[in-house]
Amino acid sequence: MKNRILQMVIALVIAFNQGYTKDFKDQQKDSILLKIANETDNQNKIANYLELIRILQNSNLESSLNYCDSALAIAKKEQLKYELADINIEKVRSLYFLGRMDEADTLLLQIEKKLSGLNDNLLWGKFYLVKNLGAYFISDFPNSMEFALISITYLEKCQDTLSLCKAYNNIGVIYETTGNRYKAIENYLKAQEFAKAINQIDILADLYNNIGILYYSLGNSDQALVYYYKSLEYSTKVNYLKGQSVAFLNIASLNVDKGRTDDALVYFNKAMEINKEQNNPGMLSTIYHNMGEYFLKNNQYDSAYSNFQKAIQIYNDFHDTYSLILVDLLVGDIYMGKGQTQKALAMYLESYRVARDNSYNEIIEMSAIKLSQTFQKLNDYKNAYKYQAVAFQMADSSREYNKKEQVKHSELQIEFKDQSIKYESEIEKHLLTKNLEHQKKLKERYFFILVFVLGIAIVFIIIRNLKKSAVLNTELIKQNKEIEHQKELIEISNLELKEQYTFTETLLNTIPNPVFYTDKNSVLLGCNMAFEEIAGKKADEIIGCSLIDLNVKTQLSCDTTKLFSNPGKDLLRNEGTIVFTDQKEHDVISYRKGIVNSDGKLIGTLGILIDITDIRKAERNLKFSQGKLKEALSAKDKFFNIMAHDLKNPFNAILGLTSIISENYDTHSPDEIRQYVKLINQSANQVYNLLENLLEWARTQSGSIEKSLATFPVNDVIMESVNLFGYSLEQKKLKIELNTPTEFLVYADQNMSRTVMRNLLSNAIKYSQNDGKIVIALKKEKNNILVSIIDHGVGIRPESIEKLFKIDQPLTTPGVNNERGTGLGLIICQEFIKQNGGTLSVKSELGKGSTFTFSLPSV
Repeated sequence: MKNRILQMVIALVIAFNQGYTKDFKDQQKDSILLKIANETDNQNKIANYLELIRILQNSNLESSLNYCDSALAIAKKEQLKYELADINIEKVRSLYFLGRMDEADTLLLQIEKKLSGLNDNLLWGKFYLVKNLGAYFISDFPNSMEFALISITYLEKCQDTLSLCKAYNNIGVIYETTGNRYKAIENYLKAQEFAKAINQIDILADLYNNIGILYYSLGNSDQALVYYYKSLEYSTKVNYLKGQSVAFLNIASLNVDKGRTDDALVYFNKAMEINKEQNNPGMLSTIYHNMGEYFLKNNQYDSAYSNFQKAIQIYNDFHDTYSLILVDLLVGDIYMGKGQTQKALAMYLESYRVARDNSYNEIIEMSAIKLSQTFQKLNDYKNAYKYQAVAFQMADSSREYNKKEQVKHSELQIEFKDQSIKYESEIEKHLLTKNLEHQKKLKERYFFILVFVLGIAIVFIIIRNLKKSAVLNTELIKQNKEIEHQKELIEISNLELKEQYTFTETLLNTIPNPVFYTDKNSVLLGCNMAFEEIAGKKADEIIGCSLIDLNVKTQLSCDTTKLFSNPGKDLLRNEGTIVFTDQKEHDVISYRKGIVNSDGKLIGTLGILIDITDIRKAERNLKFSQGKLKEALSAKDKFFNIMAHDLKNPFNAILGLTSIISENYDTHSPDEIRQYVKLINQSANQVYNLLENLLEWARTQSGSIEKSLATFPVNDVIMESVNLFGYSLEQKKLKIELNTPTEFLVYADQNMSRTVMRNLLSNAIKYSQNDGKIVIALKKEKNNILVSIIDHGVGIRPESIEKLFKIDQPLTTPGVNNERGTGLGLIICQEFIKQNGGTLSVKSELGKGSTFTFSLPSV
């Protein structure tokens, strides 16, 4: 499941409530209450109450209502109509946040009646802004949009910058909710300009967060990250903890998506610290949930389980059934990862049951898929098929629902466009009227003089023309009637064309694949939204362009002469690649068909593109995997042939020696029998060592070795190995020289590191001459610690060095004292070092010794 990006949907909190610390809010509250107590002017007292009410709307809604009533009592007593309306608007806002919709709607009707007598643009703007909030809460997006636009027409007249900022932000959220992300960004940027004008840093922080989320949803994670860091920067400037918390969480989630797990953990912990301090359970549940998914993704099952349990506790407190089911599915994944299949099955079944009881179709589909996979693993194919069928059914239902939602959203965008045109023209008209008023006053003086002079002339002309006009009036009336009739026919025709165009445009935009249509010369006449996305341009910019001018490769252009040969019947198919606006190359299939008129002549073409990138990628991955599998099988065959040969020799020795003892036991002296037993023991040890290394290698290939990364001093691992081989060193009179200037910390699996060190030191001892010296050196290079084991023994031939790490050519060479090896030790060492993010290298000169160096990540 994808980490959830938190959005500060400040449009839902129309007043842009501030998220400063609790102590800061308490200090503000106490300070304002003190002002109210000491204030003698009732209008100033009400202004203080309004400030307090807006602060409490973010922390204590019930208290905000109580202070609304206190302020209303003063305003009624003093008969302050303006203040009465202002306080009641804030009271409606608090009621909406509390979910008391009926009370809020009733109070709104009363406010509207009283406002009709005030004729105040600011109050009307605030009134429609709060109506916008109520309509949004009940998902009445057309009315919510209209109320926001009406509020702007009033707020523009009184130039209330803060309220205009809120209004444009709200419009952005409506567009975002209904799927038009580009229009959402456009309105957020407008809101941003107003916020900058009044230096509202906290509002800017929330806006930058929302813009970042939009870019993330559009697939532009780099641009999203830029805005998240902007949000964090602005939140930090004013100690806006809520903004900091959301920014940290979003940055962490995006780092998880990009695979930067260490950075993600740092930001998760920063978000956690803030919300623990602020005791914000809603945010804490999201953080625990996301951190659980982070640890699950990195196979840290215990940490994942701990975080999920904390999230479950909060979800239970809030009765958040939907989130509880999601976490249960993830806990099932933990059990599956630990190999506890039955426990996982129980969690998946419980999630499936609760999801069905609550009609959560998306979770039903997810749990059904997991149940199908689990039953398949348990060889219960009947139940596996049963839940697979359920998953398919839910997927079909989801697709059908999404299609309906797309059509619904497309219809909303058309309605929003009409609304915007209507009210934008009113705003422009207001601004134009304002400019013209001044000119009008100047012109009125000159006009009065001109009218007076011309009046006499006009009276004379009118009298002269009255006789002529009487004759023409009859003909003019007749012509006017005919014109009116033609006008009505044109209006009906235009309406029908508009409805037909709207239907066609909506239909095309519901198609997820890019669709375009051109004239017969491949000049674009139109396209759907999916085509706009791959072209990186709006339809208005594309229309009139030739296909080859779009910089979307010539793949889209096909030879239209083929369409002329059999107009309207041939379907041309091309297959190739196209670079979309995401700057990635996509494999596509394009289809193109001619459009003919009533005479059967080609007048244009219709085309569609189908993205098959994932299919082609899967095909390439399959071919690559098949090649790798063949190589692995070939290497395995060679390896087992060699291992069979190496096992055969010691077994032959054991069989031969035991046969000699059993057949002629009485004829051998105790010393001879002891010698035979000693030889048998050596052969058995050789077989055991070979089998032990073989099993270790097999475990690395099957992935059954659990890697547990931790921070530890690599010096301790070196000393453990030196102490382990103390007897062998004493037998060959070898000295160990430790060149370890300081203690170095590494981040790796400690058991794997021990195995590597033991194997390399064992080899150094084996191939060193008696009375020799072995040097172990440590040094730091960039982000790694290098460990070198240097012997002065027999060395390795150049042609043998290439075979040291090849499983299909295992190399085993007797030691100086004829010690035997298995040929697998170095192969296992290389595998373990790779798994810990390091490298293993060798330098050797025949007769002078060898140096084996491995690296581990430093801390």
